[in-house]
Amino acid sequence: MGESSQKSSGKSKFKTLAHLIDALAEEGRKTAINALRKDDERQISRSRLREKVHQTAAALVESGVSKGQAVVLWAENSPQWIIACLAILRSGGRVVPLDVQLDRKALERILEDCDPVLLVTNAALHDRLKELSCDIPRTLFLDHEDSKDEDSLWSLQGGADLPEIGADDEATMFYTSGTTGPPKGVPLTHGNLIFQINRILATDLTRPDDRVLLPLPLHHVYPFVIGMFLPLAAKIPIILPYAMTGPQILRALRQAQVSVICGVPRLYRALYDAINQRIGNKSERLARIFTCLVQECARINQKVGWNPGKALFYPLRRRLGPHLRLLASGGSPLAPEMARFFEGLGWQVAIGYGLTETAPLLTLNPPDSGRYDSVGKAISGVQLKLDLDKGENEGEGEVLALGPNVFRGYYKMEEKSKEAFTSEGWFRTGDLGSIDDQGYLRLSGRASTLIVTESGKNINPEEVEEAYSQSSAIKEIGVLEDEGHLVALIVPETSDEEDQREHIKQALEEVAKDLPSYWQVTDFSLTSRSLPRTRLGKIRRHLLEEQYHKAQSGEKQQESKGAMALEDMSGEDRSLLVNSAARAVWDWLVERYAEKGLTPDTRLQGDLGIDSLEWLTVTVEVGERTGIELEEEVIAEVETVRDLLERVAAEEEEGSAGFSGEPLENPEEALSDEQKRWLQPGGAVMGFLRKTLYALNRLVVKNYFHVEVAGLENLPEGHFVLAPNHLSNLDAPVIAAILPKKALENTWWGGWTGAVFDNFLLKTLSHVANVVPVDPRRAVISSLAFGCEVLRHERNLVWFPEGQRSPDGQLRPFKAGIGMVLSRYPAPVVPVSIDGTFEVLPRGKFWPRRGRIRVVFGTARNPEEIGDAEETSQERAKKIARQLQEDVEGL
Repeated sequence: MGESSQKSSGKSKFKTLAHLIDALAEEGRKTAINALRKDDERQISRSRLREKVHQTAAALVESGVSKGQAVVLWAENSPQWIIACLAILRSGGRVVPLDVQLDRKALERILEDCDPVLLVTNAALHDRLKELSCDIPRTLFLDHEDSKDEDSLWSLQGGADLPEIGADDEATMFYTSGTTGPPKGVPLTHGNLIFQINRILATDLTRPDDRVLLPLPLHHVYPFVIGMFLPLAAKIPIILPYAMTGPQILRALRQAQVSVICGVPRLYRALYDAINQRIGNKSERLARIFTCLVQECARINQKVGWNPGKALFYPLRRRLGPHLRLLASGGSPLAPEMARFFEGLGWQVAIGYGLTETAPLLTLNPPDSGRYDSVGKAISGVQLKLDLDKGENEGEGEVLALGPNVFRGYYKMEEKSKEAFTSEGWFRTGDLGSIDDQGYLRLSGRASTLIVTESGKNINPEEVEEAYSQSSAIKEIGVLEDEGHLVALIVPETSDEEDQREHIKQALEEVAKDLPSYWQVTDFSLTSRSLPRTRLGKIRRHLLEEQYHKAQSGEKQQESKGAMALEDMSGEDRSLLVNSAARAVWDWLVERYAEKGLTPDTRLQGDLGIDSLEWLTVTVEVGERTGIELEEEVIAEVETVRDLLERVAAEEEEGSAGFSGEPLENPEEALSDEQKRWLQPGGAVMGFLRKTLYALNRLVVKNYFHVEVAGLENLPEGHFVLAPNHLSNLDAPVIAAILPKKALENTWWGGWTGAVFDNFLLKTLSHVANVVPVDPRRAVISSLAFGCEVLRHERNLVWFPEGQRSPDGQLRPFKAGIGMVLSRYPAPVVPVSIDGTFEVLPRGKFWPRRGRIRVVFGTARNPEEIGDAEETSQERAKKIARQLQEDVEGL
């Protein structure tokens, strides 16, 4: 057997978690918890935290909680959660933290298993308790600390003495996440947990001025120990983000001056992908240069101990988190390329490995070790060795552990507990790995999830999944064994391929060229639903086989029968729907698209057919149900239902509120103060500039081009709308040059944001020329509100219904937006045909050439005569747009 161990160094600082809690009085004025709220933040000092914990603990003892009794804590992260947890521990109780996203069956099983005397939760989860068929213990709520209600945790009274607590007393019981089967209860003692804290303190991983971001749910042992107790022991603040969303985590990084993140690989994968995507969107060449520079900085740092990336990439790090220095990763191994990437950018990376049963850490890979193919060496006081009989390759075996952090056995599971230990008392981790001469442990997979092929090859599915995930065509992949063969369940990146299965097959074959032959997937099934995962992102492999065969046999997993049930969603998606705004939008989508088999991965355009007009309906409904208007950049980034829900949740958490009511009836309410400024004609100076600009434009157009005009007499006497086809950037200047001066002075133009608002000069000229920003693909509400406001004030409006220039000179379908505007604010609308500008100034050309241009004004139409009064506004809008398109075609 291979073996690794390190001698214990230093004396234990704390004897129990109770000792640590009592020590909060030291440096009591320092901040213990900084919780960001919607508009502000709440800070709790160490002394105040200790006072509150002792007061609540004494009340719990008075109410009947005694040493060793289980108290379930079932709520999202919050200062109240931390106070309640510490109070339960200090009262001598055994805290049982549970995931708020547990399905009903799992929750019932755990409540029956752990025999709790008390359940502490929040009011938002109360309705779910009513659904349970098991006995529910006395329930107390922790929502409002000033509440005097009898069912509030904070209303408990009493000053009972707090018990003496020893290292052998049970402190917590975690339930394993169930990646390979039902959850098992894992009791951990004060001694198990305090050993970890003392050992990590001795590594000097943290600094006195650090501030630790805790974005992970505290029902997992890793954030519980490393994210909560370690900062308390090190006398540094815990930073709680307002919500577990990207915008709120970024807000916490900046506003709370975070220097350390307690994260998991899935969180860092999102950061890694976001940075690379942002760089890649600028240019492929820049992306290649960026990647090379990052890799070179990491290499130099490993070679000479100096990292040029700290200076070179400081602007990037400053934008994300100016004080951030250390990324701590646990839960599962961090991909080596990601660790090197973050190191190259100038951050430090620390990697830990362990299990719930080991409270949690067994190894630590400190910053700048350079051994990112490893999870590090055994922490001081822990011994590791390998059972080589369980390994397939030379020097590989099952990792066995021995130390004060290892639990005693599973709760009420005598047989499982015996299986978990060798006859000599070593804990079987179930992980396969190898240990080198320097003591570094390299993991190669879980023994329980290894796939054995017909040829006898042992395959780690995580390694295979990582390899195939590099394909841009694959969003998610879960690898499993089927009748001795390697197969996969795949979530494609896009759902609008003509022959999706053939596309994925080609992607797999392309990746497989560089893989061992026994890693090649022989068959696969496609699904639009996310793979089943735990809250920390691990695939729940015992559920993969059923989903694979359902997809393989052609079943759509209820996709044609209705929306995806909440219990079938991933924990991450269920957590998202805890947000009231996101839930309101989900419920509306389920109702509206009842026959579409809605899932979080459903594509809004490809699967639901949401075009620019339908976007108006969506954004109006979101506004009416949540008070939120989705801005231009938000809508542009939304592709799936999940994207939409995440953005709605983020906007709601940031306190973003839009208009109230129907934007076409109250267009002014749908515009911000900055947007309203585009509609102001300006004073005398602006008027002079506008006349000068129009005169210069008229002079250039008439002398540089040969312009033929027909039908100008069709322009109505009052205000009107022009609906021209759109071929070139010259279209608007040509129309401006031939309109009568009186009409021109009262004319406003809808200008596509991607063309005429692209830089400062164009923005300035647009403002002078009465151009308002329009983008029918993204800012639907604001765009239409601009048009409505122009017509409401009886001004002329030039609106290009195609939305943007034709790429080939052919007339494109008219967007229904013009129909929405005209159906609400009727005005005579004149179809206009422009010919020649495509040849004179095609796309991609900056300077026009001389040529012939022809403009024909058709007969004005009354939009009130188009369509039926009984039709819906959407149907009527589409009819108006179609009629105008036919009119332009006829010209």
